[in-house]
Amino acid sequence: MIRVVLIILSLALTSNWMYATKRAHSIQHGTFRPIPLPFQQIDFANRTYRSSLWKGLIRLKDGAVEIPYEKIGGDSFDLEDVYFADLNGDGIDEAIVPLFWLECGISCDAGSYLFFIYSMRNGRLRLLQELSTTSLAYECGLKSFTLNGKQLTVEVFKTCKYTGSSFKPTDNSYRDDWKFFSHKFSRFTFAFTGNKFVLKKREFFPNPEPHVLNYHAQVAISRN
Repeated sequence: MIRVVLIILSLALTSNWMYATKRAHSIQHGTFRPIPLPFQQIDFANRTYRSSLWKGLIRLKDGAVEIPYEKIGGDSFDLEDVYFADLNGDGIDEAIVPLFWLECGISCDAGSYLFFIYSMRNGRLRLLQELSTTSLAYECGLKSFTLNGKQLTVEVFKTCKYTGSSFKPTDNSYRDDWKFFSHKFSRFTFAFTGNKFVLKKREFFPNPEPHVLNYHAQVAISRN
């Protein structure tokens, strides 16, 4: 009986955490932007996504999906926003689509970001690149994502490397930090070359505020 009560309490706490976290991110990032003509037939809120960090398909319906575990917790994916910018200077916008992924068991990991970059050519949507962070609680959580013209700067907490599609810890030293603590952060500078972002520089800095539990990632996209 006590075990049943504990399981119910854990589920309630997990559900409340997931709701509060998703609500906070919804408020932080605001409403969707006007859609350029080539993308007006694309419904990013009702679409299937495939990520290098997720073992299955992410089938969004009305901008969200929840995938429960067999016992306690689950994964949830939410469409954060849809941004548009001309990345290669040809006068045609590309789409930058961030999904927020929250993973919960007894507690939650404060989320990861999956960024998908698309072009539209001859009426067909084409995935150019995925740039995804790992969890804020334990690994390379997103600090900021700043796009200005063809230059992209991504900052993630902890000492991390870029694998070609995601940001992951360079070694096991990240385990020295407690959950939701990060004493360092990494800065990656990319340039859009051809049809993807190419890494140009990686830097490491001390993190002045190591407690990151309530940190809200900064996403800034400039059309210039």
